[in-house]
Amino acid sequence: MIYTDKILTSNQLKILRWVDGNTFQKRLSYNLKNKKLISIRKWIYTFPWIIESFSDDDFLCIANKIYSPSYISFETVLQKEWIIFQYDNTIKIACKYHKSLHIESINLSCDFFKLPNEIFTEMQWIEHKNWYDIASKERAFCDIIFRSPGFYFDNLSWLDWDKLLEIWEIYNLYKKHFLKNILEYKDQICENNSTNQ
Repeated sequence: MIYTDKILTSNQLKILRWVDGNTFQKRLSYNLKNKKLISIRKWIYTFPWIIESFSDDDFLCIANKIYSPSYISFETVLQKEWIIFQYDNTIKIACKYHKSLHIESINLSCDFFKLPNEIFTEMQWIEHKNWYDIASKERAFCDIIFRSPGFYFDNLSWLDWDKLLEIWEIYNLYKKHFLKNILEYKDQICENNSTNQ
């Protein structure tokens, strides 16, 4: 059996016919006991020869699998895109729940933020990348404004403002002045550019 995914859920193991004729729970327990498989969290597993070499993408994949559906967003995306500079290694995720957790065995911290269902289930501007779902920088920007109005951003020049003017309607159902909030940030860029000239 060749595994292309480093991190697997119980359902993925079943789909891969990993049970080999035995009941799934028996085989799972056997492999966990004999350390052929490692439990990262309930229903999420990896292999012992992989865990020591986890990459940033692997941690994002684990965070995305904890609750389904979900997607990586907020500060995690905007740090990667150099729109906010303050480093925070806690992965921020949009999902149907609001909670924080820490997985001690792999030193992974996650913050989950609940978004209204109509926003959360709109999958435009969400990219499936390397076995996880992640927001575009414009979608993550909108998620942060929705969650934390008045949030400070270090560098807004990387955003595609035409794309933002397509996205805002998803959020406007819940915050009637959402477009106004976006345009206020755009005005800040214009003011900074005029000051620097």
